[in-house]
Amino acid sequence: MNGPRTTVISGDEAAVQEVVEAFEKAGRKTKRLEVSHAFHSAHMDEVLEAFGREAAKVAYAPPQTAVIANVTGKRARDEELRSAGYWVRHLREPVRFGEGVQALEAEGVTRYVEVGPRGVLSAMAAENLTERGAEESVLLAAIRPERSEVETLLEALCNLHINGQSVDWAAFYEPLGARHVELPTYAFQRQRHWLDLHPRDAKGRSAPDRDDEDRNTIYALDWRPCPSAGAPVSGGSWSIVGRDGARWHERIASRVGPLDAHADLAELRAEIGRGARLPGIVLLPCTAPAESPRAPLPHVLAHLQAWLNDEAFASSRLVIVTRRAVAAGPDEDVSDVHHAPIWGFVRSAQTEHPDRNLTLLDIDDDPASLDALPLAMASNEAQMALRGGAMRVPRLAPRRATPSAKAGGRQSPLAPEGTVLVTGGTGALGAAVARHLVDRHGVMRLVLASRRGQAAPGAEQLARDLASAGAQVQIVACDVSDRAALASLLAAIPAAHPLSGVIHAAGVLDDGVVLSQTEARIARVFAPKVDAAWHLHELTRERDLSAFVLFSSLSGVLGSAGQSTYAAANAFLDALAHHRRAHGLPAMSLAWGWWAEDGGMSAHLDEVAQRRMSRLGIEPFSTADALVLLDAALDQGEASLIPARFDRRALRARTAGARDLPAPLRGLVPEAGPPVREPGRLAPETSRLVEPPGRTEHAPAWPWGEQLGGLSARERERALLAAVGAEISTVLGRGSDRGLEPDRPLQELGLDSLMALELRNRLGALAGRRFPATLLFDHPTPAALARSVHDTLFPQAPPRPTQVLDELARLESLLASLDPEDAERSGVAARLRALSSKWSRPAPSAQRAEAAFRAASDDELFALLEQKLQGRGLE
Repeated sequence: MNGPRTTVISGDEAAVQEVVEAFEKAGRKTKRLEVSHAFHSAHMDEVLEAFGREAAKVAYAPPQTAVIANVTGKRARDEELRSAGYWVRHLREPVRFGEGVQALEAEGVTRYVEVGPRGVLSAMAAENLTERGAEESVLLAAIRPERSEVETLLEALCNLHINGQSVDWAAFYEPLGARHVELPTYAFQRQRHWLDLHPRDAKGRSAPDRDDEDRNTIYALDWRPCPSAGAPVSGGSWSIVGRDGARWHERIASRVGPLDAHADLAELRAEIGRGARLPGIVLLPCTAPAESPRAPLPHVLAHLQAWLNDEAFASSRLVIVTRRAVAAGPDEDVSDVHHAPIWGFVRSAQTEHPDRNLTLLDIDDDPASLDALPLAMASNEAQMALRGGAMRVPRLAPRRATPSAKAGGRQSPLAPEGTVLVTGGTGALGAAVARHLVDRHGVMRLVLASRRGQAAPGAEQLARDLASAGAQVQIVACDVSDRAALASLLAAIPAAHPLSGVIHAAGVLDDGVVLSQTEARIARVFAPKVDAAWHLHELTRERDLSAFVLFSSLSGVLGSAGQSTYAAANAFLDALAHHRRAHGLPAMSLAWGWWAEDGGMSAHLDEVAQRRMSRLGIEPFSTADALVLLDAALDQGEASLIPARFDRRALRARTAGARDLPAPLRGLVPEAGPPVREPGRLAPETSRLVEPPGRTEHAPAWPWGEQLGGLSARERERALLAAVGAEISTVLGRGSDRGLEPDRPLQELGLDSLMALELRNRLGALAGRRFPATLLFDHPTPAALARSVHDTLFPQAPPRPTQVLDELARLESLLASLDPEDAERSGVAARLRALSSKWSRPAPSAQRAEAAFRAASDDELFALLEQKLQGRGLE
């Protein structure tokens, strides 16, 4: 091993000579082995003769594609390629691959596809190209070792296609029977337009692999103990408003310290205008007895609208207090069921205005709960219940069950020997449930009530279908919100087959944000859902029912932006179920999630609304899946359950940013806690980041103002316009902000009041600031909106006197250049005199302040001074 090393070199004469010279220059000895060459030649000649004889037997045709000959490194002639001698030379002579690549480059070739098993020639070709040729060329391998041949070939074809090479896709797909489909004419929307045979859900499961666990998952609203989050809040920062304020003032004054009571917010606002301190906490008690579920809501609506419309209260906390209007325990009675709608209504206001401190608090009659009120106000929770002095918070918890209504399990609660009433029975959901009751539960007698009865679309076919399954069906026209009409309907049910079950699925929508709601709209939504449910409750209380099922909605549990009255109505149904259960009556309320049924309560959701639901983390389910969930819920037997599906990934994304997760959903995302933020400032958003011009790395996860602080004003404006445009496109359901005109009013693009709220909230989260509810109406175009955001993040300092003097000097020079004979000269002079007079007078606010100062007493002056010092943290 330690002896001299031997290296054998073969090749053409010139190449061998070059290597030999290099070796000798390095001091290495060389020796030519001509015998070896002769041996090689002798044996090759024998092979070549045999090869030539076989090659002569081949019939050659003119080539269809130009060929670079490896024996010459140049373009081969047609007649040369059709001769047996060429192929003999090809076997014997050296391969001039590099020269061939250079010849291709000289002819303008820039696309190279290697057809071979190793994928090494692509790299060798790149080494033989000039520097410019290597930059302009695309070199691809159609086959690579240890990789799927199909995927590698498709990748090569796709790379050719996107690099400008025409590919005959029709010929490629012809064996597969594929066809062309029309795609949008605008490019670069970055949306998928191809089908996924096995789409993955939020848990990474494909549809064929999805097991019954997800299909049969239902939820319940658990109220969990919550430890205190700080020292009790007390002192002079409390106020009470509303018609129940005086009584509450007497009850809690000794517990929270000095506090004021006012008839309403207008009176409180007037006191603040006269110099009173802005309260940190404003209580709105809603505990006085009410004669109906509708009665308390207008009072709450008026206060909510006043609160949200007044920016003076932006840093304060409004706490709406109810007394046993929710069931904060599994067997707890909702004794004040008429105040339950407040919870659904205010929950919706919380989703629409996450930047305003709105809190729901339910309290019992235990004096210890009043004692705990200051401690509860130290928490950042937006929904709480005080029971025996302990604080509880609502969280969704899964309930898994395998439905067993007909086989192997306990008997269906819907007794087959009686008559079952389905309200809304000819609607999409009612009809689906009616068919299911017959097919799955064996119910043979049905009364389907709806406003149009037999005249409803599809009613006749529904009756025929149920009759063919052996059921006796009566479809009647009845306004179930009319107590007398409903009583007549119930009385007509024959005693031989008495009423045994009720499924209340009737309802209507009247969507609108909280600020646009009216008493008339509340009444329209409440009539078929709330009024009818209360009538059913009272009219069947003495009947021997086996089931009383209320079709509620997830909106009542979570709140729903743009559906405050609908959410309020459904919160009442949930509370009514608990109320009946506590009094020994059968009841179950099902707060349905996104039931994607044509003609159902989700039928009004267009594509934009559906995308909004998906962003919120709510997934749709089909009617077939909904009926599985119905059976699972009936088997559970709890008073209130939630058949719904959630996208945990979307929920975590909402948690990562500043867009608050509704309190109940925090049970599904364990790391999600209550939001902690300064008054008037939102937490940083991390789900979307801005990449300003000139920056290639991803921007860090902090608000826009901190991201863009180091840029010039022009760069900031350009970056914010792009970022605001992206948010606008998301809310409007556009695939991209391409084509979004900066000066076109957003209303012309379909922006409605709910979209305006969502966009304002998204911008506030990303900017780390709160914006007024009128932001989109005061700044209706993308450009104006971006400028407003920019000015909020980067307010301009007031001009210095020297700047004003400089501007006046430029104005003086401009005036001097005016033509003395110009007819408009007098108008300019008049404008200057008016400006001078206006500037020399004190501002109206200053005049009023001076007058108020002169008229104030000594006590008032000292009180004002104390307030100012406290505002600066000097108390």
